[in-house]
Amino acid sequence: MKQTEDCEAGGCLQLRIDFLREEDLSGIAAIEMESHVEPWSEASMREELHRPISRFWVAHLSRFLDHPPAEGPEIQTRREACGHGANPIAGYICCWLVADELQILNVTVHRRWRRCGIGKALLAHALEWGRTHGACSAVLEVRKSNLPAQLLYRKMGFQAVGERPEYYGIVKEAAVMMERVISHESSTAIEQHPIRRPDEEHGPDQHPGGSTPPFRGSH
Repeated sequence: MKQTEDCEAGGCLQLRIDFLREEDLSGIAAIEMESHVEPWSEASMREELHRPISRFWVAHLSRFLDHPPAEGPEIQTRREACGHGANPIAGYICCWLVADELQILNVTVHRRWRRCGIGKALLAHALEWGRTHGACSAVLEVRKSNLPAQLLYRKMGFQAVGERPEYYGIVKEAAVMMERVISHESSTAIEQHPIRRPDEEHGPDQHPGGSTPPFRGSH
């Protein structure tokens, strides 16, 4: 197993992306409330567990005290649950697969772990899952003022294709619609990212400006 060295002395960190489970809900709901002006409710997140077109993943951090091997970082994806005490939730992503379109609805990273590459890893994971399940494109909406998030999405291959005026409810603001092609000729395999010390509280690896599930209204 490959691991990535943590900036804190004496250990390394590994990112693990699991499918959302019922016991994750209270933890991610707390992160959601802390992160957004218009947060999703715990009830709406619970609905995603039972929605056939929905996929909801949670990123956990694990700390290891042994010296990391020289091979470098690895993101290990598996379904097994892990304890929140030993493996705290670092972030999560929710998307829908509608026909051949992957709709990215919510990407959120805990404020403690922003600017560590976790949001980018979650997006890469969702895009790779979409590729292997027949998606030809991915779409999302982001607040027009959320320039750091837009920069992240551009780095992940998204391009702005339009705007929706006053899309967000509480704070009236336009949504920038972004889209990218998902190629089936070559894998969009999960990129490997070192888990760095987050020197800044706010960064691009966060919710895309309060993006709203299509056809579901404001959350």
